[in-house]
Amino acid sequence: MKAIITKSLIIISLCVSSFTLFSQNNIELNIFDENKAPVSYSNIVLYDSDDNMITGTTSLDGVAVFKNIAKNDYKLCATYIGYKDTCISINYDGKKELKFTINLVPTTATLGEVTITAKKPTITVNSDNNISVNIENSKLKDAEDIIEILKYMPGVIATPDGFTVFGSPDYVFMINGKEVVSPQEMDELKPEDIKDIEIMTSNAKLDATKKYAINIKTIKRKNFFGVQVYDRLEHNRAFGNDTKLSLMFNKNKVQQSLSFNNSLGTYKQSETSDLRIFLNQNNIYTISDETETTMKWISNDLYYGINYDIDTSQSIGLQLYGSISQPKDISDIESVICDTDFYFNRTIESAKNYDFQTSVNYFYKMPKAGELSFVADYYTKNANVNQDITENQTNIIIDSENKYSLYALKGDYTFPVSKIKTKSSFGFKLHRTENENVSTPNTLFADDLFNNKNNLTEQSAAGYFQFNTQMSKITLSGGLRFEYYYKKVEDILQKTENLKEDTDFFPNLSLTYNISEKHVTMLNYSKNINRQAYNNLSSENFYTNPYLYKVANINIKPTTINSISLVYIYAGFLQVQAGYANKKNHTNLYCSSNDSIIIAKYENFDKQDLNLGISASMSGKRHYTSVGVEFSKLLMDFPNELDELDFPKINFSGSLNNTFNITQNFSSLFSFSYCPKNQYDWIITDPEFNIWLGLRHFFFDKSLRLAVYYQHNPVYKYISRFNNIEQYHTLANKRHIYSFSLLYKFKFNQKWVEENNSIEAEKQRM
Repeated sequence: MKAIITKSLIIISLCVSSFTLFSQNNIELNIFDENKAPVSYSNIVLYDSDDNMITGTTSLDGVAVFKNIAKNDYKLCATYIGYKDTCISINYDGKKELKFTINLVPTTATLGEVTITAKKPTITVNSDNNISVNIENSKLKDAEDIIEILKYMPGVIATPDGFTVFGSPDYVFMINGKEVVSPQEMDELKPEDIKDIEIMTSNAKLDATKKYAINIKTIKRKNFFGVQVYDRLEHNRAFGNDTKLSLMFNKNKVQQSLSFNNSLGTYKQSETSDLRIFLNQNNIYTISDETETTMKWISNDLYYGINYDIDTSQSIGLQLYGSISQPKDISDIESVICDTDFYFNRTIESAKNYDFQTSVNYFYKMPKAGELSFVADYYTKNANVNQDITENQTNIIIDSENKYSLYALKGDYTFPVSKIKTKSSFGFKLHRTENENVSTPNTLFADDLFNNKNNLTEQSAAGYFQFNTQMSKITLSGGLRFEYYYKKVEDILQKTENLKEDTDFFPNLSLTYNISEKHVTMLNYSKNINRQAYNNLSSENFYTNPYLYKVANINIKPTTINSISLVYIYAGFLQVQAGYANKKNHTNLYCSSNDSIIIAKYENFDKQDLNLGISASMSGKRHYTSVGVEFSKLLMDFPNELDELDFPKINFSGSLNNTFNITQNFSSLFSFSYCPKNQYDWIITDPEFNIWLGLRHFFFDKSLRLAVYYQHNPVYKYISRFNNIEQYHTLANKRHIYSFSLLYKFKFNQKWVEENNSIEAEKQRM
């Protein structure tokens, strides 16, 4: 009878807890592994004196809270696969909030002379239904930069042109859930300050133009004062150097960082092109050219960031960034036209670029009612460009002034619905960009083509709703994003205006099924859109060389993408992804001929993509290894008056990345990627391979790091046929790169930090 009464009281207390949101008779438990990292999704059981129990699961941060607990003697137990079950006894008076910490101990199994220690998987699916990779407790925290770490992410394939995420280039970087506006924000990231990296997919919080997001979660350090000096010297047919000085000062409620970066150098590239224009059956116009380009640059960047913790629930942050750069490119073109006419052209393009960014963010975590955040961004860039073109003793000077401004405001509110284990969020984003371009040539010869003055204004207003709910082994998440989009292109000289307004809905749905502890499947659907860049649709024209001009297309349409993908994860080790995308109004460069002149502009085509990716990640005491392969098939039609090219039936690419600790302070690095004959729309590329080798050595308790690297980049070759134009193209850019880097970390006032921590601990105890 006593057991029945006690069980009834526990059930009643659970029901009442959903209405008494502000009560403090809670028991909070924090679970950590042997590396002091939070253990997500650990099973928690609270037993009372009559063995009645309440079950729960730790959050992503390793926290579990039992609310409105009555006075009793309890036993609190935590279990997690690969770790010993751990229990503690609690004598609870039911009047105050108690907090406990449990450090789990790995289980070991002995096979003969080999001892195996169970480990928590590095790659998991987190509570937000995203693939998450732990960096804090892996070898990757010693990486050179964030770019090196990304090579090891599941579904991420590194190419000489950047990255693809599950076969898609449509992704955005985020830092702690905030979209990256300026590349400087990524440069400020230090690998040792990264906690986790998650691959976000099918989420209404993302702009409709992005299919994926790489969200980087950082560690919030307390009471720290230090300086980092970094220098990287690089040789690639010429020299370049990057020097960076960073200061970090965290004390009590304030975290600050200040950094200055100077970059300067020179590099060279060579380019050859053979063009044939089939004017008719008996007349072929041929152009062959060789281009040598010397690129010089110098830039200075200054960054300051401050974050203030108003209290334990609220924080506000400010980031400021400014940059001044002066790039200069000198290009010499030697051309042969129809095997008889020889032609020389020199173009000297110099610029002065000024960048400024400011960002303000506010975060409020309500203990019982969810999380609220606001982010405001402003970014502006001014570029003054001068093109000095010499064509067969004729001199043309084109002066251009480009201005770009971005304004954005985003708000988000996330709240739990505990009765049905659901986390919901809704929010808004207001976005505006302003582009202005003025080009003025000095001769009437180029007046018609290059005398431009035009503006582009883009505005969007978006509202979204996203939810995530758990039902036994199934996690279901989905959302809907509404966007109003406004675009106005003005040609000031021609006195014309093009105005477009669109409204659209962008749904997404994701289903995760935990088949067992080792087998997880994810099914995703989303609708996205790619709106065209300013340079593709404004009335501005671009001089490329004497016979090739790129012009804009004001009537180009945005690309609408419907995609579906299936992901399978085995034991946090193996990931397999298959996807299909239908792209309506896919955009690519379209070439047409006007006698001997080629006009290039962007046009719309329909396209479908099939994609299959397989990747595996392995982590041990001395190594971290990842391997990935990707297969894709393009389906599209395009006009072609010539014989079709012999396209490969399936595109293939693969990569291998490895970091290995030879000793505790000495490690080697190896990366390799390969892409055989490949198709991109109506272009076929030659086989390519990329090799990256490195050695790193740490000194003085890892305060000093010396590293040497070698990188081999491929020569980029392709053939294309479109309409009556055939082109063979070769580009050699940064072929062999040798670099040396030095990083030194100064940690000042370590004694002050320790004393301060002791004082804070005593305050908490009191």
